[in-house]
Amino acid sequence: MKIGYKTHIGMVREHNEDSYLIIDKFYPKFCVFAVADGMGGHNAGEVASKMAINSIKKFFQENHNRDEYIFNVKNIKHLVEKINMEIFKRSQSLPIYNGMGTTLTLIISFDYKIYIVHIGDSRAYKINDNGIKQLTEDHSLVAELVKEGKISEGDALIHPQKNVITRALGTEKNVSPDIYNYPLDSNDIILLCTDGLINSISEGQIYDILIKNIDFQQKAELLINYANDNGGKDNITAILFQS
Repeated sequence: MKIGYKTHIGMVREHNEDSYLIIDKFYPKFCVFAVADGMGGHNAGEVASKMAINSIKKFFQENHNRDEYIFNVKNIKHLVEKINMEIFKRSQSLPIYNGMGTTLTLIISFDYKIYIVHIGDSRAYKINDNGIKQLTEDHSLVAELVKEGKISEGDALIHPQKNVITRALGTEKNVSPDIYNYPLDSNDIILLCTDGLINSISEGQIYDILIKNIDFQQKAELLINYANDNGGKDNITAILFQS
């Protein structure tokens, strides 16, 4: 298993509200990767993203010997719904937490396949000889406008409401995450990232970096450096791996 990762506050923000998770100690049975991009003032976004990541970490550490349980996507979906309610209750507990929430893109990798549980506008990509392919769908206003044919993908990159998301953990009582299931080839590279990367670097640039003949940690650091060189207007987190 090859892994690279990096998170950075960026060049503008005062706090890093991104959180991430890598569980590789149970490899080759399974690995877990996740990114979460928090939102809300007064550090509330950081609280929300850490709540999500810590709950996921606890779940897999406590249940790592229960293969049928952790590889059942219904149980993972139930976990995410439970996390959603925990964050929602916290958001109602004090005024400083009002409106807090987080994106979540979670991947369970095992037996040359991946499950993805996804909500928000963080992303997962697959990179191989055929190019770069987005594996998740953004839950955002501009993604809906593109889907409806009202704006182009180019327009979406500069739209004044490009940061408005339509689904997140903790902002409502009930949540409906997207579930994906993909096969993996040995040459596939999987990238998880928050929107701070996507909004600062093109998919073509991502592809060019990830196919370089350098180690995975260097690739992750290059992604972050490119994003910061292009303004780094948001927190930036990237995880990449290859089975």
